[in-house]
Amino acid sequence: MDHLSAPQATSPCGTRLTTGPFDLGEAILLVDEQLVPKGWQPKYLPLTPVPDAMRVFAVGRRMSAAGYGQDLFVALRRAIITDQENDGADCPRAGAVIAHVEQHRPIIMYFGDEECMLAECDHPHTDGICTGMTPGPAVCVSCSAYYDSGSEWGPEWIDAFRVEWPCAPVRAVADHYEIPLPEREVPARG
Repeated sequence: MDHLSAPQATSPCGTRLTTGPFDLGEAILLVDEQLVPKGWQPKYLPLTPVPDAMRVFAVGRRMSAAGYGQDLFVALRRAIITDQENDGADCPRAGAVIAHVEQHRPIIMYFGDEECMLAECDHPHTDGICTGMTPGPAVCVSCSAYYDSGSEWGPEWIDAFRVEWPCAPVRAVADHYEIPLPEREVPARG
């Protein structure tokens, strides 16, 4: 456990938590099994006690891209860890590249009327998302600009600085390891 990682996760509605410490393998399992399936966007930073963080990680998947692009991230991590320039999962170089690429997971933009966005409509909901809303493009949260507008709608995205996923950092790592990228398309509803 020489190289500890502290995953920080941001929910689609802007809630942010940090937990750990973990060795890199444990951090990857937490990201894959607990955070990404629930729509959280991970990166690795300072710490929050695990019991406190797990209560908040259980929040629903509103407007997430839960699992979207997951196979690509598994392939990228595998390539990084097995790279001959690295010395496995505990290599500082491998940890740095994994921590860099993990920040660039996608979130799905959704479009709909006010009642649908606030879940105050009569439409059915799948995974916490109103079926009356239209899914839009996958967006990289780390590369895109947004701010806390203080409204019940969550963060306000600045359209001129919204970056579609897969973004340039993900493309660079995938190109380096010759890993094919998924097509840019609207993900199917879970």
